[in-house]
Amino acid sequence: MVSAPSGAAVLAVNFSLITLAAAIIGARIYLRLVIQKQRLIAADWLRVAAWISAFVTASFDIIYMKEDVLKPEINYTLVNWDVPPEKLSRVLRYMWASVIPFFVTFYLCKASLLVVYLQLFPPFMIKRRIILWSVVGYCACALIVSLCLQLFLCFPIKRNWSILGPEPFCDDFALVTTFQVAWTLHFVGSLLLFALPWLVLYKLNMRKRVKIGVYCVFLLGIIDIAFSLTRFLTIQLTNVGDFRSITTVELWSGLDVFIGLIIACLPALRPYLRRKGSKYDYNYNTSGRPNNSSGAPVRRAAQSGFEEIDETPSLEGDPGPGPWTGSHSPELAAGWSDKKSNRSDIELVSLDVTAKDRTMGGQDNRGGLSTSFRSLKANLGLSSIVASTGIVLPIGLSFAVMPMLNATPLQSFAAGAALCSTSLGTTFTILGTSGLSATRLGVVLTSAAMMDDVIGLIMVQVISNLGGDAFDAITVVRPVVVSLGFAIIIPVLGRFIVLPLTVRLNAFRKANPTSRISKIFGMSQTAFVIHTAYLLGIVIGATFAGTSSLLAAYIAGATISWWDSDVPHLEARETDTNATEATGESVITEELATQEPAPESRVLTKVMEGGSGAEIFHHYYEPALQHILKPFFFASIGFSVPITKLFTGPIVWRGVIYTILMIFAKLACGLWLMSFENPFRALVQLSHKLSPKLKKSSKGLVPGAQCADNSSPRDGASAAQEGEGRDAVPLEPVADTDTSQASPQMRNSTPKPQKALSLYPACIVGIGMVARGEIGYLISALAESKGIFGATADGQSSEIFLIVTWAITLCTIIGPISVGLIVSRVRKLENESRKAKGEGRKNVLGAWGVS
Repeated sequence: MVSAPSGAAVLAVNFSLITLAAAIIGARIYLRLVIQKQRLIAADWLRVAAWISAFVTASFDIIYMKEDVLKPEINYTLVNWDVPPEKLSRVLRYMWASVIPFFVTFYLCKASLLVVYLQLFPPFMIKRRIILWSVVGYCACALIVSLCLQLFLCFPIKRNWSILGPEPFCDDFALVTTFQVAWTLHFVGSLLLFALPWLVLYKLNMRKRVKIGVYCVFLLGIIDIAFSLTRFLTIQLTNVGDFRSITTVELWSGLDVFIGLIIACLPALRPYLRRKGSKYDYNYNTSGRPNNSSGAPVRRAAQSGFEEIDETPSLEGDPGPGPWTGSHSPELAAGWSDKKSNRSDIELVSLDVTAKDRTMGGQDNRGGLSTSFRSLKANLGLSSIVASTGIVLPIGLSFAVMPMLNATPLQSFAAGAALCSTSLGTTFTILGTSGLSATRLGVVLTSAAMMDDVIGLIMVQVISNLGGDAFDAITVVRPVVVSLGFAIIIPVLGRFIVLPLTVRLNAFRKANPTSRISKIFGMSQTAFVIHTAYLLGIVIGATFAGTSSLLAAYIAGATISWWDSDVPHLEARETDTNATEATGESVITEELATQEPAPESRVLTKVMEGGSGAEIFHHYYEPALQHILKPFFFASIGFSVPITKLFTGPIVWRGVIYTILMIFAKLACGLWLMSFENPFRALVQLSHKLSPKLKKSSKGLVPGAQCADNSSPRDGASAAQEGEGRDAVPLEPVADTDTSQASPQMRNSTPKPQKALSLYPACIVGIGMVARGEIGYLISALAESKGIFGATADGQSSEIFLIVTWAITLCTIIGPISVGLIVSRVRKLENESRKAKGEGRKNVLGAWGVS
């Protein structure tokens, strides 16, 4: 185990970060007051308050140093500090009081970012602002709960430091509970703050350089999340018995809060990077997409330096210029409808998922090849939330049932990591046969399951590292950071290096169709060599860098899929014509030459002449994968499961209970697809439904009531035209044929898609995430082989491993069967609805059935 830092090192690190934060805030104040000659905004005052609170927190370390308690060999609870009772009581009081500014600093930093987000989200984005205000309420409640735990969990308060008084001294339960609950609330808040801006950023049409800069600013949140997670794992897992060094706790607590403060302040310095830049005016056109309406940037002679640059976009009541200036109007609010932005404005692309299971590196490479980036980008926000729920809840519930599992925190973390993955193949084989894989529902479920699998691949390396004899923070941080590095750097290299090289190579091949290079790159063997070399290179690099080779294989497949679909290639027909005129031979197959590309995608070719990544995989890799690698993989998993030990009484009942908890953990993913209406609006809708019946019953009592209907066909036609023009979606006729399988395009093609019937979409997503599959078995087997689950005296499998195996197996069986039953029910209801007329016609999946 790595030795704890010294007290001097703790002071040096903490006050260095405090000084850096002060410099950033000072530069921001100088920018606003001196250069821009404007008053400070609310976010600036919140940053100043956060810095003051952070300085108070850091000042307690000076007190600890003066009291001679900040030493590596002293436990954080001070149980091994041999000093007079009066001095011990005084230091315990200081330690209790230092937690309050510590919590306040966290949430002041979050408040400064939320103030910026309130200006970033325009008022006409109603649903997005509701989400934003929900996060604001969550952060406020989280701060209140954290402070209440510190103040009242051990009450009266003096019990926290009174070791000689009449009141009994508090045990460690209050300290541990406050730490775990407060950190969980803080970490979830950080994840929400990191996800919020992506609800808006992808809608903005900005210059490429500006967009990259904005994305980099908001991606800084990953650093804060990484330090927060490392702090928890270091304090929670690096204990020898009940000993946790006070210097280790103070160092990582300081890093968490002070790095968070710096990250919250850094976006305020963005104008310094654009001193010679210009202000861009963004607005929203009739399609709901933002564009740059200002044409060329206009710069007044009186403006220079930073005077034209503001930190945040301005809205109503803000006199400064901003991206929404001159754009927010009733017409604009009508042009942008949240219903449109959440339904019809999203392009859904068919996603073909044919793999049943992905095993070892070859299977993960195939999983990457089947990734549809257009579908992923269209539903990135919702898919990320669903995937995060499917990761956090299994791990959290595993910690909650530690007494039932007789597990340590490390063992509970490993068990939850094994149950956080999702098996794509078993579930989507059923969805594919039902025609749902191309709908919005199928795309969201596919993307979320892929994200869970990627996190599962990272967990494989984390669990493998945790199995060593010594543990330190780098054991967890290294695979996570390296994985993020691979996931960020490789797409950047592809975008700025591979894409330009491909364009130049294609230009050369187009100009010289008969050259040797054109012929070589038109061969499938060339594609096979390039793909294999790339796969081996990235896997070897990832292994030596410290991350999972399986994740590297997935990234390799995903980047090849991106290169096939999103990078412009030579058109198949054009290449065939040129080559035929020159040599009488075709460099592509006759089958590809006869394909007619879609009008909207003529700049892209579905496959490379030499074969796409999927074709190369199926032709060269899949035979060996199916007949050699896959049997060995599942045999190795099966050999590690002692069947006879699984059916003992204590193992069975705990396995079943743990399975139920893990099923509920994944079912919660479907909650994000549920629509919660305002109770008042529900009453209004109920009254509208009842009013025609009341009028109909009253017509029989009034003479001549049957002649009181003044409606005309013309009025009905005009109303239909208004509805059609308002939603701007063409009305397609619904075929009244009794087919066994509904076409995805016909599922919800009305101008205004109806709401889903009952909870079928939420149930399909929730139950579709239940199946764990091979990644869960792999993580569980690794944890067992590395000794994380503990070793028995006779060398038999541990109880935790058997319980986790029960949960993975039952979830993998129950999930697909349940999805199949629900999908069959949906198809039956749709067939009945297709036969029904008028009011009897119902939309089962609503907007989620849109293809």
